[in-house]
Amino acid sequence: MKTIEELETTIDQLSIEGNAPIQYDDEALLSAFNEDNHHKSVGTTILSVLGGIMVSLFSLLFIAMTNIYDSSTALIVLGAILFAGTIYFSRKITSIFYDTISVCTLMISAILIIVGLSLIPRTENEINGVFLILSLISLIANKKYILSFISLIAFNASIILFIINNNWFDAYYFQVTAIALLLYYISYKEGTIITKSKELSLRYSPIHTGLMICLVVGLYFARLYTFDFNITFLHLIPNITFLILIFLQIPYLLAQFDIQEKKAKGWVYVITTIALLTMANYAPMTGSLFLLLISFRFNHKIGITLAIISFVFYTINYYYSISLTLFTKSMLMMLTGVVFIGIFLITNKKWSTHESK
Repeated sequence: MKTIEELETTIDQLSIEGNAPIQYDDEALLSAFNEDNHHKSVGTTILSVLGGIMVSLFSLLFIAMTNIYDSSTALIVLGAILFAGTIYFSRKITSIFYDTISVCTLMISAILIIVGLSLIPRTENEINGVFLILSLISLIANKKYILSFISLIAFNASIILFIINNNWFDAYYFQVTAIALLLYYISYKEGTIITKSKELSLRYSPIHTGLMICLVVGLYFARLYTFDFNITFLHLIPNITFLILIFLQIPYLLAQFDIQEKKAKGWVYVITTIALLTMANYAPMTGSLFLLLISFRFNHKIGITLAIISFVFYTINYYYSISLTLFTKSMLMMLTGVVFIGIFLITNKKWSTHESK
């Protein structure tokens, strides 16, 4: 929700659906909305992250000049102090300036601890495990918009590193399935989550955005191990999950485009089934389509943008990676285009008819 008018419209719609007016404090609602928008400013977030990276680089250069890198104990202790201080003050201070400082200190603390551990004989899994634990603690304990987003991305990155270091490539299918289910759940439970507590309401947006990015990244790695076409149960887990989640969005789309005739609904399900069967063995395509539909359902513009880019990329990658002749690939691309153009024309006609009414 970008404006207070959209928020009030949503409340009015809920009142109509519930057949009873919703009582709320106008001033408190406006105050909370403005504070939440402060945390959700994309420009502020980007500048804070970039500022934190630059300051972190200069700070690490300064630390290197003190020769503290010769002592693993000093690095780990200093990193732990910075990490604990960042988490503690994130729960006490609310300001844009501190957002930049918190990004800086969190990055420095993580780098110091990892470098300190690398000076001691430790395996990559042990170091990565420490990184995973730190990111999880930060994700749970902090109260900052930016730190929540960065912590979630770091947590997902550490899981990917575990998979790569141990050659557990089939684990990508479990990872993207878990992320998709979690994204689906929190999307549908948004109202419950943001009204449960002020802290959850402030952290919902960065976690939701972070999950969408984690899903796109997970789909990218999953795509690297899909084209052997030796379909196993593990391959089917994300594919079946995405197909189910996509079909769950169809009733909303039918209502959105005012498609009420049983025959038209039947054709929509038939065309959807045929289209999904062509990509049923390739999770990145179905996963991108799921992200597009769920983002459209809840009007998340970042998710829509990510989904469109990833869906186009994976569609091209899919058709040019399958073992078929160029002529067959061209025919498939043409038929797919015809199907999507037909869907567009039908939905556009229905939408125009609905608008004229």
